[in-house]
Amino acid sequence: MLSTLFSNSGNIGLPLAYFAFGQEGFAIAGGWFAIMAIGSSTIAPYLAARALVGIRAAIARVVRQPAIYAVIAGLAVNLSGWTLPGPVAKASELLAGGSVAMMLLLVGLQLARLTMREEVAGAVLGTSIRLLAVPFIAWAAGKLVGLQGTALAVAVLQASTPVAVTSALWALEFNARPALVSATVVLSTLASVVTLTVLLAVLTSVS
Repeated sequence: MLSTLFSNSGNIGLPLAYFAFGQEGFAIAGGWFAIMAIGSSTIAPYLAARALVGIRAAIARVVRQPAIYAVIAGLAVNLSGWTLPGPVAKASELLAGGSVAMMLLLVGLQLARLTMREEVAGAVLGTSIRLLAVPFIAWAAGKLVGLQGTALAVAVLQASTPVAVTSALWALEFNARPALVSATVVLSTLASVVTLTVLLAVLTSVS
C-alpha cells in the first residue's frame, strides 16, 4: 500500500501541472498536493506501523510522531489566517527548503544497501499499478464525482505521478519492507519519464 497509494504530487506534479495547464492548473494541483501531504503524514505512518503491530499499537506509534502535530499546527495557522512572527516564519521557510534534500539523502542511504534483485517483482508490480492502472482509475473516479476539463486533467495527472519519497521514509522508520518501497520509488520515478509524457499528451489534447 505504501508503494501505490501516495503519489509524488509535489516535486513532480506541481511543476508538470503548471507547465501543461498554466496558473489555473497549478492552483488545482496545489489543492491536490495539500491533501496528499496530509495523507502522507497521517495515513502513511499508520499503514507502515500497522504492517508489524495491531491497530491500537499502530495508532499509538503514529500519535508519537512529530509530523502529526506539525500538520495540525499548519492547518490551524492557515485556517485561522494568523501570520507567523518574522523569525518563526523565516525559520520555517529554511527548514521547508531543506526537507526535500534531507528526504533524498535518507532514501539514498537506504538505496546504498539495496539489492534490486531482491525486490524487483514487487517493485515492478507497484510501479505498474501506480503508473498504468491509476490513471484509468483516477479518470473514472473524476468523472464519477463530476470533474471535467482542466480540473479532471490535473486530478488525473497528480494521481499518476510516481511513488512519493515519504513512503520510503515511513517504511524505513517502521521497518515495513523499506527495500521494496524504496525500489518502487526509484523504478516508478524512472518509468514515469515515459508514462507521464504520454499521459500529458493525452490530457492536453482532451482537456
